[in-house]
Amino acid sequence: MQTPNLWIIGTPLSENEPLSETTLDRLEKCTVLVGESRKVAMRWTSKRKGLAEKAWFYLDGIARGDWRECTEQIQRCKKAGQDVALFSDGGMPILFDPGGDVLSYCREQGFQIRCQPTSTSWATACAISGWEPPFLIQGFLPRKTEEREQALQKLAKRKEAIVLMETPYRFTALVEQLGKACTSERTIFLAWEIGTSQERYFWTSVGKIPALAQKHGLQKGEFVLILGAH
Repeated sequence: MQTPNLWIIGTPLSENEPLSETTLDRLEKCTVLVGESRKVAMRWTSKRKGLAEKAWFYLDGIARGDWRECTEQIQRCKKAGQDVALFSDGGMPILFDPGGDVLSYCREQGFQIRCQPTSTSWATACAISGWEPPFLIQGFLPRKTEEREQALQKLAKRKEAIVLMETPYRFTALVEQLGKACTSERTIFLAWEIGTSQERYFWTSVGKIPALAQKHGLQKGEFVLILGAH
C-alpha cells in the first residue's frame, strides 16, 4: 500500500479569482478535503463535477464533534493509502491559520507532506516593500484591546521590520493603535488588497497613514502592514 499524502494546496489571494485546473484536478484526487472557509470553498468548487461526494470539513467554527469525525476520516485515508487536501481561503494555509492542527495530525499519522504552492500575502508584501531583511513576521495581534496595546508597545521597541496582519474590519483600529505605540516618523509599508483590482501599495509613516487612508478610502479590506526597521 502506498504512503498517503497530505497536500497543502495554495489558493488565489483574491476570492474572486477561480481555482486553477491544476488545483481542481489535485482536489479531485484527494479523498478528504479540509478548507478554512465553507463559503469560499463552495464558491470555488461547487461547479466542479466529482467534488461533491468527497468528505468535506471546514475549519471556520469547527465543533469538537466535527473535528473528531475529521480525524477519523483522516485515519481511514491512512489505512487505505488515500490522500488528504488542506487549502486556505486565500494564499497558503498553515501559518496564522487553523490548518496547522491538520498538518500536525497528519504528520503524526505518518502522511507524506506534499505542496502545491502559491503566493502568500505577507511574503509578497515583504518582497514588494523593497526593504532589507530581517523581517519579524508577527502576524495577527491579540484581540483584546489591552493585550493588543501591550503587544504593540513591545513590538515598537524592536529594531527590525515588523510584519502585521489583521482582519479587514480592524484596519482603522490598528492604525489608531499604531499612532499611540510608535513615533510619528516611523516608516510604514502598506500592501492593500494584493492581487485584486483594488490592489494598492503605499510607502508612508505612522503619522501620515491616517490622512492617507482617508484620502484613498482605505477603511475595510485585506491588507498587510509592515513597520519599517529603525
